[in-house]
Amino acid sequence: MPPRPFLEHGAYRWFRHPIYLSFLGLIWFTPRMTLDHALLTGWWTVYIFVGSYLKDERLAFYLGESYREYQRRVPGYPGMTFGPLGLYHDVVTTVTEAPVQDSTTDHLRKVA
Repeated sequence: MPPRPFLEHGAYRWFRHPIYLSFLGLIWFTPRMTLDHALLTGWWTVYIFVGSYLKDERLAFYLGESYREYQRRVPGYPGMTFGPLGLYHDVVTTVTEAPVQDSTTDHLRKVA
């Protein structure tokens, strides 16, 4: 299946998860926060952030490089420029290989 085109419009031009952000506003901005409400709000917040990360990865899988470019330019939430929901940075890893010593041919090197 070829990647679908990615189009950004509306609030998605400023951050990647505006609907999740509005839900966070609904659960956090209350006139009174009881202990049970605070605990539930904390769990919902973790759930939304994990879901946001998984949604980003799923969209990157289906939409390809166009979504990764969008992640490089637009943060997940306002003010987040680092971390998994911040601006996307390519991870570059280098692997250095240690020389492998083969014990079966090691004795030949000593003789020659």
